[in-house]
Amino acid sequence: MKIRTILVEDNPKIRESLGILLKSNFDDIEIIGEAEGVEDGEEIIKSLEPDFVIFDIDIINGTSFDILTNLKSKGGVAFKFIFLTAHSNTENTIKAIKYSANDFLVKPLDEAMLKDSVSVIIESIKQKQDQNHKLDLLLELLENPSNLNQRIGVQTAKGQIQNVILKDVIYLKSDGILTIFKFNNGSELKGFKNIGFYADNLCRDYDFIQVHQSILVNLNYLKTFTPATKKVLLVNGTELEASRNGTKVLKEYLMGFSPSRLKLGFMKDLLVKLRI
Repeated sequence: MKIRTILVEDNPKIRESLGILLKSNFDDIEIIGEAEGVEDGEEIIKSLEPDFVIFDIDIINGTSFDILTNLKSKGGVAFKFIFLTAHSNTENTIKAIKYSANDFLVKPLDEAMLKDSVSVIIESIKQKQDQNHKLDLLLELLENPSNLNQRIGVQTAKGQIQNVILKDVIYLKSDGILTIFKFNNGSELKGFKNIGFYADNLCRDYDFIQVHQSILVNLNYLKTFTPATKKVLLVNGTELEASRNGTKVLKEYLMGFSPSRLKLGFMKDLLVKLRI
């Protein structure tokens, strides 16, 4: 089975090098067309009906999101896609792609990462997994950046995308190559990414902290922390154990409070939460 592929990139040299990398690494990939802007990109996709499209974000006369929005309004998107990003792309754009569980590659291209990402796409095509839910979430996050601080798309082992409201997540726990999300209603969800992926994102952009190599905690659900025993008690009664490094990080975080943190409501009762 050939994966009929289109490249949408306004830089001819990058298109050429990308084509060479794809052909040298994947017998399944067949490049059936190329485009450099919004108009010719939309036209060639509608005309050739590809299985897979690689989009540069910033292209002639707009962005690849313009193409996807137009195609969606005219009947939907039946192909798989990944994005190429550059340092010039805004932080919110990168977050929207990442938190909608869509894949992206950073330029200059890394061959190993390209192989990993395209391999996942090929497998999803063979399994006929739908990417429209990812696209819906991506376009919504791009249109409403304030939602970036509220939810993310989590891909399950079955290839489905679950819309996760972050304020409902108490903690995350590693389960091999998967990650288990524990919610405040007692339910759980297995995400098809290792906990390192979520640690990189949630600890930087949200109210989460890594207390152990295998555990991320939502600080809004922290009840008490006892450094002497490394015990982390959550408001629902769950007791977790921090690692030595996690104990250090959490203690430093709690002790290093500031008015801005208190304003955000992280640590209203600091002396109660931190039992020394």
